[in-house]
Amino acid sequence: MYRIASLIPISFHTGDSIPYGFGLLTSVASASVGIKIADPNNTNPFLDSTQQAVVQKLYNHSRSHTTYNGSTSPATFTWNSDCSAFTKQTDGSMVVTSTNPCGANTPSPKMFPLDAFINAYAPPVASSNPKFDMFDPNLFCDGTDGYCDFFSAGRRAVYGQMGHDWVVNPPIFSNTGLGDYTATFQTYDGHYLSARNGGGSDVNAEATSIGNNERFSVYIRSTSSQLSDGDTITIQSLGTQQGQWVAAEYGGGSGSTANANRIWPDSWETFVIHKLNGTGAISNGDPVALTSVLGYYVSATNGGGSTVLVDKTAAITWERFVIGLTHN
Repeated sequence: MYRIASLIPISFHTGDSIPYGFGLLTSVASASVGIKIADPNNTNPFLDSTQQAVVQKLYNHSRSHTTYNGSTSPATFTWNSDCSAFTKQTDGSMVVTSTNPCGANTPSPKMFPLDAFINAYAPPVASSNPKFDMFDPNLFCDGTDGYCDFFSAGRRAVYGQMGHDWVVNPPIFSNTGLGDYTATFQTYDGHYLSARNGGGSDVNAEATSIGNNERFSVYIRSTSSQLSDGDTITIQSLGTQQGQWVAAEYGGGSGSTANANRIWPDSWETFVIHKLNGTGAISNGDPVALTSVLGYYVSATNGGGSTVLVDKTAAITWERFVIGLTHN
């Protein structure tokens, strides 16, 4: 009989494959947040002491089989190839060698930003590298080939947004029904703001007519019952991947782009709408501007037909949009 402190965790997948044990704790992390939000008055720990010990063993085992290099830009974080491989012999015995790729077919430990979850539910986390506190969303994709089918947008959401972001900043599940308004935004030169692919990607100003990808659901986050000048709003795509919220990356500023790829609204997904032909209620056909949480204006590059940035400090021409508005 062994105490858990003396055991080494092995995540079997033709050998010791760390993502199959440690990495998939991202699913446990997202579940823990869901339970906490569903029952906020429950003070019992989500993981009992034995489960916390298992998580810690998986964590330390994973750290010992990764290599971190902070001298590169960006920093590299890679799996080693010194995990256990198991080979069955003809006599039924098993030979164990330390030659198995620790990450199996996952390209980087940056897929599993689990430090926040461990620190909250099974502490402590390491104070020195290697640490699992990095997440690279570019390791996942939205295509239909074999790689994207496996490392899909769904995994990006579970591993990164639900497994990490929701732990750090739990979502607010209020006012998440049909938006107060359905809106379109026509640019200075007659193009329309569009959520590429209906969501899950960038917001651009390339469309010349209105389709599903050019329609957005607008939620009033202020106390107004009618959309008005100065209201705080959030904007949700209504295309084929409905439910993606529009965000000003980094809250706006130099290099900030507009994307429709968030699964819940937080500060970067919050905008203030400004009526440009007066004050008071905003009506269909009014010229409006949008500012990010840091006060930068949404801007259609060259007045439309191209990218959408959130980096301007005044509303001149490229920052003006004619709003098409339908009250829901």
